[in-house]
Amino acid sequence: MSTPTSNDVNNFDFDGFWEHLKKWAVKLGGDLLLNALILYHVLRAPETPMQAKMIIVGALAYLVLPFDAIPDFLPVAGLVDDAAALATAMVQVGTHITPEIRKRAENDRDRLFDGVCG
Repeated sequence: MSTPTSNDVNNFDFDGFWEHLKKWAVKLGGDLLLNALILYHVLRAPETPMQAKMIIVGALAYLVLPFDAIPDFLPVAGLVDDAAALATAMVQVGTHITPEIRKRAENDRDRLFDGVCG
């Protein structure tokens, strides 16, 4: 996958991202889903620098693209590389994760699981 550019950040498919999360919420599990949502909210924050946004777009695109190093349809193993991409991005943009962003992500996770499991 090529390095994301500011154009990729500006054209990120937020609707497609939400559809993917709804579809995969149970498979992703609470922690992986929470990390994706935290990154999503950091990406949306206007104060997040472009370099951090490019890192996030790369990680979230890796999560939602159907073809990656280990295909997602493989049980457990298919999500390991996605988890690694999200974890790496979380470390790289960690200084931009505020308590408010974490709370919004937790609320979104709870809503997604309620919609899927409730």
